[in-house]
Parts: sequence; C-alpha cells; structure tokens
Amino acid sequence: MNEKPEPARILVVDDDPVVLDIELKRLTHWGYDVAVAPEAATALSLLAERSFDVVVSDIDMPGNPELLFVSRLAEMAPGLPVILITGNPTLESAIGAVTLGVRAYLLKPYPAQELRREIEAAVSFRRLHTSLLALYGSLAADVPSHAELGIFLKAATYYGAALASSVDDPAIARAASRMVDLEPLLAVLRDAVAVIARSKGAFRSKDLGTLRRRLETVLARFEPPSVA
Repeated sequence: MNEKPEPARILVVDDDPVVLDIELKRLTHWGYDVAVAPEAATALSLLAERSFDVVVSDIDMPGNPELLFVSRLAEMAPGLPVILITGNPTLESAIGAVTLGVRAYLLKPYPAQELRREIEAAVSFRRLHTSLLALYGSLAADVPSHAELGIFLKAATYYGAALASSVDDPAIARAASRMVDLEPLLAVLRDAVAVIARSKGAFRSKDLGTLRRRLETVLARFEPPSVA
C-alpha cells in the first residue's frame, strides 16, 4: 500500500493582510501546508526554522528593496522555487527576477488557476531537484575517491544544475524521464566499487579501462555533456 505523500509546504509573504488571508485559505483548500509572513524578516525567520517547497512573495514590501529578500532566499535555501507577485511591475524588478532565477512573475490580480499551475509545477521541480541531490549525495558517499569515476559525478552534477536553472516545464519533464531508470547506473557503480577495490588504488589497469567504457556507454543514454 503506497503512503500518501506529505503536502507540499508553501510560504506566502505579503504585507497586505487581505492577500495573506485569501492565499492562506485558498492554498490550504488546495491541500498545501501553508505558512504566512507579513514581511521579509518574519519570512526569513520561518525559513531558518523549517523547510519549504515553494515561496510565493510580494515584491513591494518591507525588507525587499531591489529584491534583497529573494537574494537572501537563494543564499539560505539554494534551489528553492520562488514565485513573485506584484501590483506594480517594473522593468528593474522583472530583470532582477530573471537574474535571480525566479520561477514566475505574476501580476495582481492574477487568476487563481494561474497561481495554482505555477505552484504545482514548482513543487514538482522542487521534489525532483531534492531527490536528485539526495541520490547524488548517497552515491558520492559510497564511491571511493578515484579519477575514473569523475565522468559519473560530473554527469550527475550536470543534471542537478539543469533542474535547478530550468523554468521550462516540458524540459524538466524530459530530464526527469531520463532519470527514471537508474538501475543500469547503479549496477555499473557497484561493479566500479568492486573493480577499484581489487585495483588497490592503482590508476592504470585493464579492468579500469573497461569499466570507464561501460560508464561512458551507460551515461550516453542520458545525453550528458562531453567531459574532458
């Protein structure tokens, strides 16, 4: 029996209490675990206490001059999707949003379903990104340090970066689909550990040459970038 996943955690930041009340009720109705903050300082305190999957934030509010709050978010929680909402769009804030990797820039009053689509896409992105980082961390912790495994680690890093920087939902879906079947990679990795253990730290051996070719062949299915 599959357990129901925990609801995504959404942080809404806005200095307008009416907006906070509307979004708290609406997002809770949609099934999300929602926290609200009236300005940047409170939001940063909440982020220091718990993790969130998405932040929905106003632009014109205390503590966010020149998108300072969004910059702090990138430092505190790298990869955390941010959806900006504003009733006073400017070229400067739009350029800043793009520069900081903001996922969406919505103009008030925005349709509820537009916000819902952006949140759903952001949650999917966040969970894919988090899963990939967890997988990368577990593999890196189990793999002995060896130059011959660099191609594998660089490919994993490439896909993490691709997910973290992408705002194109179809592209995220395509990248995710390539990572669904990881068993071939894991099988080769298990063989890699065994081979390296037998090589006793030697950097040159016939087995290691064969292993590298196998790694390259399997990784080619995921279309990684060329590795020097």
